[in-house]
Amino acid sequence: MIKGMNNKAVRSFNAKQIMRLLFQHRQLSKSKLAAILGLSIPAITKILNYLIEREMVEHVLCEHTGRGNSIGTFQVTSNSIPILCLHVTPFKVSAIVLNGMMDPVMDYFSVDISPKSPKDLVLAIFDIYRQCSRHTKCASLRVAMALHGQVDRRTGSSILMPQANWDDPIDFRFLLEEEFGAEVQVDNDCVMLALAEKWLTKDHPKDFCVINVDYGIGSSFLVNDKIFRGELFGSGQIGHSIIDQDGKKCSCGRYGCLETIASIKAMTAAVRKDHKINGGHELDPSTIEFTEVVEQYLAGHARTSQTVTTAANTFGISLYNFLVTLSVNDIVIYGGVKQLGEGWLNIVRSKALSNPFETNTNALKEQRTSVRFGELSEARLVEGIGFLYIESLIENF
Repeated sequence: MIKGMNNKAVRSFNAKQIMRLLFQHRQLSKSKLAAILGLSIPAITKILNYLIEREMVEHVLCEHTGRGNSIGTFQVTSNSIPILCLHVTPFKVSAIVLNGMMDPVMDYFSVDISPKSPKDLVLAIFDIYRQCSRHTKCASLRVAMALHGQVDRRTGSSILMPQANWDDPIDFRFLLEEEFGAEVQVDNDCVMLALAEKWLTKDHPKDFCVINVDYGIGSSFLVNDKIFRGELFGSGQIGHSIIDQDGKKCSCGRYGCLETIASIKAMTAAVRKDHKINGGHELDPSTIEFTEVVEQYLAGHARTSQTVTTAANTFGISLYNFLVTLSVNDIVIYGGVKQLGEGWLNIVRSKALSNPFETNTNALKEQRTSVRFGELSEARLVEGIGFLYIESLIENF
């Protein structure tokens, strides 16, 4: 028995491990589960029966071709209310519907929107819910929402959504429950990225960080395999760490935040300003978007390259400060900044991985923190928010 745990706690711990393995491997036999977890067949049988009774796991008969007896494999039950996974920003709503095994039952799609008020955004989401309900022929869907900006996951509300035309909170959980009677879970979109990385990629360490460098800069930390959220709804807002007290004013009202230098909004604004002042380019500066910044950077445009390099250096130094403090050993980067490619990433690495506590030996270099681009597609990332239900299921044993 694990020290400090009674029989009930040990059973709960082992049940969580079995559920996680079944989600990750799809189907496993008793013998395979026993081998992975180091438990006896009778112990595995007892836990599986416990999960089957609660309709969380189901038994699947299959043809046996090897030696000995076989009673088939086990999988997470697919017979549960589908999950509508939504990624919501002020400009786009992306959606996919998953069954109980977290397999898609409706293909990923996205809808461009231009809401002028919270009501407009809510009505757009209502329309998507109805569309998915009709397509899947399910009168009721569970909803998992990943929201851009600051979120109160306990009330299921958007506190502040940057880039929106309003500053008002939106009680998404209440509104969806009232309209459809739906079960709803809500969290920040960086949590969506972290859950996708945790559940949909292999061999992640228990401690890692996902950072989204886009219009703003946000992050989500997994510490000891759990999302670290904090109590003030601002966990992961590294974009608002102050880099220069005398710097530009940020959207948060303070000066010199990381976002004012290293976000794609900041880089685009800096390139626009440079072209207004120095000219020398056929583009109208006011029309320059981040796609043009990327094109100029990859083409070797000197002043644009200087702007992007400054942003990468600043971001890398900020990462260094977090890494020295938290000692997280895997950093995964998503967002529009990925368009800048390995050149930008190498600059970030050069600053972030200058750890004074590592000696210059090959053995230690191999163990250095990984800073890399995430590889999951947009569809797979949106699936990630659905794992809020799996996390809750496992934690509630």
